[in-house]
Amino acid sequence: MPLIYALGSNGAGQLGIGHLNDVAKPEKCMFVSKESRINVDGSQIDRERKVKKIVAGGNHTLILTEEGKVFAAGRNGDGRLGLPIEGHEDEKSKFEEVDFSESEELTACFGSDTWKVTDIAATWEASFFVVNHKFILTCGSGLKGELGLGTDIQVANTMRKVFEVDEPGVHILDIAACMAHLVFITSQGLVFGWGGCRKGQLGHDLEKEKTVWSPRRLGDDLYLKPERVVVGREYTVLMRSGENPVFWGNSKFFDPKDVKRAAENDLLVSGWSSIHLLSSRPTALITSIGRNDRGQLASRTFPPLQTLATGSEHCVGITSAGKVIAWGWGEHGNCGDPLDSKGNVVGRWNEIIIPESAEGTQANRVAAGCATTFIICDRGE
Repeated sequence: MPLIYALGSNGAGQLGIGHLNDVAKPEKCMFVSKESRINVDGSQIDRERKVKKIVAGGNHTLILTEEGKVFAAGRNGDGRLGLPIEGHEDEKSKFEEVDFSESEELTACFGSDTWKVTDIAATWEASFFVVNHKFILTCGSGLKGELGLGTDIQVANTMRKVFEVDEPGVHILDIAACMAHLVFITSQGLVFGWGGCRKGQLGHDLEKEKTVWSPRRLGDDLYLKPERVVVGREYTVLMRSGENPVFWGNSKFFDPKDVKRAAENDLLVSGWSSIHLLSSRPTALITSIGRNDRGQLASRTFPPLQTLATGSEHCVGITSAGKVIAWGWGEHGNCGDPLDSKGNVVGRWNEIIIPESAEGTQANRVAAGCATTFIICDRGE
């Protein structure tokens, strides 16, 4: 029976906690169910729906459940949440369930057959929904080709199809997006993407194009068939178990050779400009590389972690002892308190106390966005 708590930047309601104020202490996320159109708190909705993935743009957040339901919160003035637009300053302060049943694109593709959202991604002002592992819908806006809908198409107020796998037996394996580019991998090990590419984040052969406006096959000369993709603000990392990763893009803040350590680690996550490697061998220690102007990088003095997530310029993890800790850029409350004079948590960490911890609530997963932190919990019986 998981619960979701959130803290941090909330000026557009992107935390989904029922108001538009930043918070430095976790508050329970609230939901609006499509079936009943009534408000329910996190404990009620999550008894039926386990969280599969949380992604975030600049001012919006998407939650995907294991059963394929999507809930969205934050700014919706350009339709980026996949919800009906209710005015230019349309901000959803609770997570509302996205209704895909009225999508003409899905009906045209699948007819009366059932469909299920199987993955999600978000750029700064756009959202992406993978349906049945084969079909990608997009909505929102982007000035650098983020929508993938064609030359100079910068707004999609309603969901539109951007890509479809048309080969039998082939499906979309993984998808990731950051500020202005998106990359996904098929089960054949082929790589596709679109968006900003002036730093080589879509492959160094495309740097001169600056923008890729439509889905493009990438990396014809790849020496591996990747299984997973992770992206930063201006780079992409392609990975396959047991092999050295491929790095594309801007390596201003670290040596790409250091990314090769990912082959020896259990988890690699990326913020805008820092990469963090977590290994269970031998003691679940974290190794960080990249930009450290806000204390993003962990040191060897940090405690062993069970799991880890990165936002734009901060990190949040769960220690082996079950405590939630955060560090890095915390100006909006996303790292809790206290902060230094510049709004950061540098060379140390803050413990994030869950309000109901005394009643048996335990954190088991974390997620993060642009100065936002999400904690997925189980409530003990």
